[in-house]
Amino acid sequence: MRYFAAVLLVLATVRSLRAESNPTDDRFAVAVSSPVSWVSSSLAGSLYYAPTQHQVLRLNVASYANQDPLLFQVAAIAAGADESTLTGRTTDVGVGWMYFPRRAWSGMFVEAGALVRVRRLTDNDSNGYPELQITDTQVIAARALAGWSWRVFGHGFIAVAAGGSGGYEWGKAISQADGNSPLVTTRVAKLDPEFECFMRLGATFDR
Repeated sequence: MRYFAAVLLVLATVRSLRAESNPTDDRFAVAVSSPVSWVSSSLAGSLYYAPTQHQVLRLNVASYANQDPLLFQVAAIAAGADESTLTGRTTDVGVGWMYFPRRAWSGMFVEAGALVRVRRLTDNDSNGYPELQITDTQVIAARALAGWSWRVFGHGFIAVAAGGSGGYEWGKAISQADGNSPLVTTRVAKLDPEFECFMRLGATFDR
């Protein structure tokens, strides 16, 4: 009888472990950033893989157009400027581990991961000092986020999250005081804390 009970206990344990390791009904998903961000040429996309019902791995690629804040742009236009003085793009590639207490892509989640970010920025302002500033740097950082995901229309979802990243930035910065001054190159090597947030509109796929 004891052997029979032991066998039942082993079988129950194996079944419990398999239940946790078995993938959710939707193992894969793709998502893109909000269409509102497309207007400013800021694009982002994510690929997801769910090895269990509560854990999801996310690969994210994003490219953001760097522009002055909207309030600054309005002020510049009012002052007679033709366009924003800040141009260029910031691109990052990141991987993250997400945990959903309820179920993958549903309810609250937390995410921890890492990213590589590349900044190529130019600020050319004839009224500023210096008139020209060029940033050419890379960042390696850790990222932590918390958010919420809503299931919609069966296999669709909307996810929002906020948090931060922190890492090391290195590269160079080039500046020019005015049109008659020489270019000055400065080495960049510093810590880079950043606020992080995202919205994703996505769809999941059955296994």
